[in-house]
Amino acid sequence: MCFNRKAKEKVRYSAEDAFIVDIFNNHKTETFGFQGTGKDLLASHVIRLIGRPHYGNIRYDDNTMLFDLKDLNAGGNTFIDLINGTLNKFPRKFAEGCHKYISDCGIYLPSQYHKELEELYPGMPVEFALHRQLYDAQIHLNSQDIDRPWTKLTEQVDAFINTLSVRRAGEYLYVRYVYYNKYDSARRRLLPLPHTKGSGGERDAAQFYATYGDISEHEIRVHIRDIEYDTRYFKNVFFLDEEEGRKYKPVRIHR
Repeated sequence: MCFNRKAKEKVRYSAEDAFIVDIFNNHKTETFGFQGTGKDLLASHVIRLIGRPHYGNIRYDDNTMLFDLKDLNAGGNTFIDLINGTLNKFPRKFAEGCHKYISDCGIYLPSQYHKELEELYPGMPVEFALHRQLYDAQIHLNSQDIDRPWTKLTEQVDAFINTLSVRRAGEYLYVRYVYYNKYDSARRRLLPLPHTKGSGGERDAAQFYATYGDISEHEIRVHIRDIEYDTRYFKNVFFLDEEEGRKYKPVRIHR
């Protein structure tokens, strides 16, 4: 019985892995959810499954190439250059076929500063829109709130992932999430339509899909030994040094 259960779990989570890899390989994605629900954990799992070099603003594993967000600028070309035919060709800045992962996008590119972003980085939305054509690669964002990152970028996203929770069982972490292919449904955090039998249920499902798009709940399984990224990355970014941090004793937080 135990062998059968493990075999079924292996088949189930292999199918889940294939699903999420297909999403990340073929779509721009935005992963959103409350802190501690597994946004970077999900990204790191996808990165390991894909197994190719990639770019990130944080290190996920040995295949991560750190990059500056300011380099996503389409060579400084804007929509004005596209309309007027005044494009300036520019040298490649990234390797072909390497996805980009932007963690905590709402901190780096916050929507409340959209005017400043439009003035300082006018070529970034162009780069974002054309990135697959330029480099045969996708760009993936994550943030605690779906509307926190710069809207000129997120309006081009076509796959949304709402992480719900992380639980540990033995040597594995399990991340639950809901997948959406429509922004409005993701923003409202709609739940999938319950399965019902019969022709009436099929009609309901068809109408639900036509109205709200594809909504489905999933769970991935991540072995703890495969986690390489720093879950407290910003501690090293902001603190002066580790010695300074050691002056303060940790306080136990009761949950």
